[in-house]
Amino acid sequence: MDADFSPADLYLSSQSSLSWGEHVRDQLVATIRKVSHCFGASAQTPEEVHRARRLLKQANSLALLLGDVVGPASADAARALRGFRRELSDTRDFDVLIDSLARFAPSLEAGFVTILREKIENRRRIGAAQAIVARNFELGSELHRLSEEAERWRVDPNARADLVRAMKRSYAGARRRGARALASKLPADLHDLRKALIVHRAQREAFEVVWLKLVHAWCSEAQNLRDALGAFNDLSVLATFSSALEAPSAQGTLLLALIERAQRDILAQAEPMFSRLFCARPKDFANQMDTLLASPKKRPKAMADRVPGSTDVAPEHTSGSVS
Repeated sequence: MDADFSPADLYLSSQSSLSWGEHVRDQLVATIRKVSHCFGASAQTPEEVHRARRLLKQANSLALLLGDVVGPASADAARALRGFRRELSDTRDFDVLIDSLARFAPSLEAGFVTILREKIENRRRIGAAQAIVARNFELGSELHRLSEEAERWRVDPNARADLVRAMKRSYAGARRRGARALASKLPADLHDLRKALIVHRAQREAFEVVWLKLVHAWCSEAQNLRDALGAFNDLSVLATFSSALEAPSAQGTLLLALIERAQRDILAQAEPMFSRLFCARPKDFANQMDTLLASPKKRPKAMADRVPGSTDVAPEHTSGSVS
């Protein structure tokens, strides 16, 4: 779970009557505002920029979740959030490259490692010099305005079926991309799986309080898979970087062989994780989510007092609306 913001904090502290759609909208607003606070008069450290990128991914996932509930405004917000993320130069990526290289250093000649490390460090310095400065304050202001717009969105209090459909789409998309990626084992396909997993995990996390232990267990395992896929991608970047910079050499060939072996080990761990996480058919997953939202372990403050069947958290199961 994100240490900066837990959906349960907002959910349990609310003093107003919240439908599920309003609950997700309020999480989106809170997340965007948290990102806006990352920007000020001074440039960010690589760690701060990385944190902002993670929060922007979370906000994008929530905006996509509200697509059927809010309409075009939500899609526009998601596009804007992705645009903001693309503006951020994440020099932390080069820190990861250095860490990945250090993993193989004992098996490589010291001179080769030193040369490659210096070239990575040089690229990192260039990236740091190009990090946002002029747009720093403007980004914070634009994000705050976006949060104010989202706060004004009108949300249908009976939006449960729309939210479940959106969850079903992101689940089915991640499941489909995973099957393709684990069959092809291509870095681009595995990266697509990771992106789809990030979206669905953030959306499922939005409803963690319907059954905290159940949702937390799934999200924790999904984070393990995300980390494994991220490690695979880091190694692919290191392989591409070293191949582009180094003339063919015995050491370069050895590094690529070490990377390939490490990636095989990562995939051997990732495949069973993916199978466990996405073993349910999309329709079965949607029916489960519909039931959990209809009869959650905990509800927003005023929901428990509503007449069953009158809101988007009515206890009856309506599987036909999400098929």
